[in-house]
Amino acid sequence: MLFERETIFEFDPEYPHCHCPVIAELPNGEFMCVYYAGKNEAHPTVGLMATWKPVKGGGAWSKPVRIHKTPGRPDGNAVICWYHDELFMFYDVIYGLAFPWFNTKLFLKTSRDCGRTWSEPRLIVGERGFTVRNKPIVIESRMLVPGGNEHLLGCWSNVLITDDGEHFHMSGKIVLPKGRNEQPTITRTGDGSILAYLRTDTGNVYKATSHDLGETWSMGEQIPLYNPGSALDFVRLASSEMVLVWNNNKLVGGMAQKRRCLNIGYSPDEGKTWPVIKEIERDDVDGHFAYPAIITATDGMFHLVYNNRRRNMRYCRFDLDWVKKPA
Repeated sequence: MLFERETIFEFDPEYPHCHCPVIAELPNGEFMCVYYAGKNEAHPTVGLMATWKPVKGGGAWSKPVRIHKTPGRPDGNAVICWYHDELFMFYDVIYGLAFPWFNTKLFLKTSRDCGRTWSEPRLIVGERGFTVRNKPIVIESRMLVPGGNEHLLGCWSNVLITDDGEHFHMSGKIVLPKGRNEQPTITRTGDGSILAYLRTDTGNVYKATSHDLGETWSMGEQIPLYNPGSALDFVRLASSEMVLVWNNNKLVGGMAQKRRCLNIGYSPDEGKTWPVIKEIERDDVDGHFAYPAIITATDGMFHLVYNNRRRNMRYCRFDLDWVKKPA
């Protein structure tokens, strides 16, 4: 049984505000973590940062470097995925500061050397409001990029779809009976359908299902897990077991109060039951642990990154035995 935790980097006064990490395993034997950082969220100084770490051998995370900055505009959330022998990075650029996340456009850059150099940016979604958060998945030749559409009078989820990396189209909406949802995390289940878990403003996690490779989605359905309006992520194993990381907190208090505790859950049956739910982090005084991103890797372990008080990122490595052990 194994659980290890470390801080990826310490507070950097040059980039004092950092947020929204993602992690991926690359074919060169490295993990890559990408996040945005700058003076403050949605500030024109914000750009995209990256750090790398060997998958095997216990090496340290490299010193973070800036890999992209849109001139004169804040960059936002980014996700990465290895697809068609290239690293795809989708990222949001903010075009309006009054309501920044209602005024994003989605761009794409690609890299053939695991993130050291990049193509020129390409506009993928010009209609404002589509934001990415959680990792894309690849099913045969299809890549599915989950995201949310944030607008003043409504918020729903969609999946951006490509079958060749050149042509993209948007899925149908994922909506709730009542309330806003965004930032879906998705996986393919044993029966071939695609399962989404949704961040919501209702106080609970919701789920939705697609039976046509992400083109259309069922109405969101509430499940008995708290969600205080914060990001979540999961992974599914070939055995149908699932591991979810999120803030299992009630919808009370300010943003930081809702994120004082970061939780992990284990399901043996693709989310039908969650017999193990326990804490990864808790600080009831000034804790703020959020925006988890979790993967499994070729070393057989789980790898998790998340935001620590928006001052730095933390990384955890653990095995299934630790996940399944009751609190």
